[in-house]
Amino acid sequence: MMRAVPKAGAKSADAPPRLFKNQDAWESWLEKNHAKSTGLWLRLAKKDSGLQSISYAVALEVALCYGWIDGQKKPEND
Repeated sequence: MMRAVPKAGAKSADAPPRLFKNQDAWESWLEKNHAKSTGLWLRLAKKDSGLQSISYAVALEVALCYGWIDGQKKPEND
């Protein structure tokens, strides 16, 4: 998982991680929420998991376009 935050030091709620199936879905969410959200945990699918998600590189590139940064990475407990 990756935590994307709008600025250094921001804290996000303990909401469950969100999985975005493609870049358009992630961009759409950021377009609507980038100014009001304090952060978000992104669920990034592992290779061969059967889940469809954006990649780490795409998630970061899009987040940076909205002034967000890559905050933290951690494994998800399955």
